[in-house]
Amino acid sequence: MTWAPFITSGFVFLIGIIGIKAYPGLSEGESEQLVGMMTNHIASQNSFFYWAMILLFGGIIAAIVSTADSVLLTLSSVISKDIYSRYIQPSAKEEKQILVGKITGVIIVIGLLLLAWYPPATLYRIFILKFELLIQIAPAFIIGLYWKKMHSKAVFIGMLVGTIVASYMAFSGLKPYGIASGLWGLFINLILAVSLSFLFKQPDSEEARVEQVISIKRAPLKYN
Repeated sequence: MTWAPFITSGFVFLIGIIGIKAYPGLSEGESEQLVGMMTNHIASQNSFFYWAMILLFGGIIAAIVSTADSVLLTLSSVISKDIYSRYIQPSAKEEKQILVGKITGVIIVIGLLLLAWYPPATLYRIFILKFELLIQIAPAFIIGLYWKKMHSKAVFIGMLVGTIVASYMAFSGLKPYGIASGLWGLFINLILAVSLSFLFKQPDSEEARVEQVISIKRAPLKYN
């Protein structure tokens, strides 16, 4: 995985360089249609390229859907199991939990369709926003692996506030001192996660459980 991004991103970079020469003077919005413009031009050459481009876009759509449905199912399960059945209605039966997950999935799909039909920003900005939001889970994964006093509520509050701050700054175009909005959100996220972990007292039983989970016990090596 250390060398694969150079290859995958290298193809995208190459397409962009070709597109600059083939379609000069494109605006920011028009440049996001560059791949479609190039494939449409290639497909018009002959029938072989036409069917090749159909297979290309079929593979792209399949790759997107295979990832999107997994994320959607996971999010629906998190909402039904970790939120609804734990905090809203703990006595809910499994059938109702599944129904809540399905309804949640349908609502999310409708919201995503509206977002795709009326995008709030360019595709490039949405792509950047994705990484700026994903980085908000860094304190939970990195600090949570080594600090047993890390509190779950503090992590959630930090992630929530960091996500809101990063999203607002990204869509508003705010970039103080030239630092990306995701890093500002991560900074606030980190402060809240650490400070609130000191404020929220972690039960001794929870500390012992976390210590058992994060500790790595290695078997002694035997030499002949």
